[in-house]
Amino acid sequence: MDQVEQKVLTIIKSCMELKQEANRIDLSSRLDIDSLSFMKIVARLENEFDFEFEEQYFILTAFPTVHSWIEYVKARTILNPT
Repeated sequence: MDQVEQKVLTIIKSCMELKQEANRIDLSSRLDIDSLSFMKIVARLENEFDFEFEEQYFILTAFPTVHSWIEYVKARTILNPT
């Protein structure tokens, strides 16, 4: 697991409302998160990786798995290197 994957996974776990469930999350996990957790994840990822989510991705169904979050972050950080 690379550094980006580890950071994204850690952020998702820390933002999940159900902490017991968060401990079982891995890269292939399908996520069932509420809107508050979703916004927490978005804010933390934007802050950690210094980019802004595109408006069309502000929808829960855009990121059904941990892997989908990771791929989006990697794409955004490649487009906007710090």
